[in-house]
Amino acid sequence: MIRVRAATRDDAQAMSDLMVASITALCVEDHQNRPESVSRWLSNKTPEGVLKWFDNPQTTILVAARDAELAAVGAFNTGRQIILNYVSPQHRFTGVSTALLAAMEQA
Repeated sequence: MIRVRAATRDDAQAMSDLMVASITALCVEDHQNRPESVSRWLSNKTPEGVLKWFDNPQTTILVAARDAELAAVGAFNTGRQIILNYVSPQHRFTGVSTALLAAMEQA
């Protein structure tokens, strides 16, 4: 079962872990495993960086859980632009990205 909800500060570590896994495993075509590209991309995906996102009143952060495990992270701003959309490699092609995107579009 997939459940989309507002992210909380307690999710920061799991969100960070998910985004690092997603970027390193699923975005190879974009960063081509170049260490400087990966490092730059991951620089604000630390738990501390994620916590800072919660302080921005113009950002709404959602997470999708599948079978009680965090499976996707997404965010959009007050301009209605999607600024994050990452799925855990283990949950790819299970519908979590579709559910998360639908929730962001509806919010």
